[in-house]
Amino acid sequence: MTRLKKAGAVLLLVLFTWMMPPLSAQAADKDRIVDDADKISAGMLTELNGYARGISDRFALDVVCILTEDIPSGQTLGDYARGRFAREGFGPDGLLLIDETDGSRADVYAFGRMERLLTDRNADLLWDAYDEADTYSGGVRAYLQEAEDFLASLGELGVPAADGSASSRGARVSADDELYFVEDAARLLSDTQWRALETKAEAIARAFRCEVRIIIVDDMRNYGYYDPGDLAYEIYATYGLGYGADRDCLILTLSMDDRDYDLRVWGTYGNRAFTLYGIDTLLDRHILPLLRNNDYYGAFSVYLDQAEAYLQMAEVGAPFDRRTDLVAMRRTFQLKLAVTILVPLLCAWITCSVWKAQMKTARIAGTAFNYIPAGGFRLANQSDIYLYRTRTRTRIQKSSSGSGRASSGGSGGSSGRRGKF
Repeated sequence: MTRLKKAGAVLLLVLFTWMMPPLSAQAADKDRIVDDADKISAGMLTELNGYARGISDRFALDVVCILTEDIPSGQTLGDYARGRFAREGFGPDGLLLIDETDGSRADVYAFGRMERLLTDRNADLLWDAYDEADTYSGGVRAYLQEAEDFLASLGELGVPAADGSASSRGARVSADDELYFVEDAARLLSDTQWRALETKAEAIARAFRCEVRIIIVDDMRNYGYYDPGDLAYEIYATYGLGYGADRDCLILTLSMDDRDYDLRVWGTYGNRAFTLYGIDTLLDRHILPLLRNNDYYGAFSVYLDQAEAYLQMAEVGAPFDRRTDLVAMRRTFQLKLAVTILVPLLCAWITCSVWKAQMKTARIAGTAFNYIPAGGFRLANQSDIYLYRTRTRTRIQKSSSGSGRASSGGSGGSSGRRGKF
C-alpha cells in the first residue's frame, strides 16, 4: 500500500511538471506594469504591459513600473523596491520605476548589470519623462519610451549587451569613468535637445578620430576654479578624454554664473584641424553671437556642425585657415573689386572738380581791403576778451568681453581661447 502511494505521488508530480509552462515562458508573460493603486484602466494596462514586455524581450532584461499604496512606513523605498522586484520574479537585470501614489516617495532603480550603466542623468531622464505627463498611463508610457531609447543608446555606444557583444567606440584612453560628450550640469537643454547633441557629438568622434565635447557648469568656482580653461584641462586629464594615443579632443566649456567660455583643443591631429585662426572664426562668426542671445541649443548645434566641417577639411589635407576660409576669401574679392571700380571713379571726379573750379572768374575775396577808405581808419579803443573752456577727459576702459585672439601653449600643451559672452 505504501509503495502504491509513493507511485501515485510520483505520477502526480510528473503530471504536474508536464502541465506547468516553462519558467522562461512564465517570465515572458509576466506583467511588467503592476498597478496596485488602480490608477490605470484595465484596457490601457494591458496595452502598456504589451509594450513593456516587448522592450524587455528586446534587451533581455526587465523594464518594470510599480504603482502602489502599501509600502510600510518603517521601510525605506530602496529596500521595498529591491524586495518587490525579487518577489515579483523579475531579474537579475532590470530597471524599476516605483511610485507610492498616496505618499511622496518615488524613484528609479537599476538591478544587475544595469546598476553600472544607469547614471544619475539617465535616472533623471526616466523619472522626468514619467513625472511630466498629465496622467498615470501617459507617465508610464513616457517612462517606457525613455527606457527604450536609453537601452538602445547603450548598444550604439558600445556597452556590452546581454550576450556580451559590443560595438566598438574606438581607441579610448580611459573608459573607467563615464562622461557624456555633452555634460549639461546647468540644465540649459531639454532632454530632446541634449539627446540630439549627444548623438551628434558621439558620431563625430567615431567618424573623424577626434572628440568634440561640451561642458556646461553653473559656476566653475563651485569646483575650485576661476578660469574655464583650467577647469577644461582638469576634466580632460582626470577623465582621460581624447581619441587615440594622442588624445585628440576639442572642448567648449561654459560657466554660466559669470558667462565665461573657453574653447580648447588637444592632440596633434586636433591642433591641425582646429588652427588658431579656425578657433577665432568658430567663436566670433558662429558660437558667440548665439550665446549672447541665449540661444544655447543653436550655439551648440552650430558648434558641432562647424567642428565636423573643420575635421572634414583636415581629413582631405586642407585644414580650415585663412587661406581656406571661403567666406573671408569672398569678402576679400568683393573688397578688391570695389577698390578696382571705385578708386578710378573717385580720381576722375576729383580731376573734373579741379578743372571745373579753374573755369570760374568770380572769386570770393579773402580780405576786406576793398571796403577800407583811401585814408585808412583809426582804432580808438581796443581790448581782448578771452573765452574760457573746460575740457574733461575720460579714460576709455578696455573691454573684458573676451574678444582676444586664440593662442597656443596653454594647459597641457593645448591651444585655445577664453573670455566672456
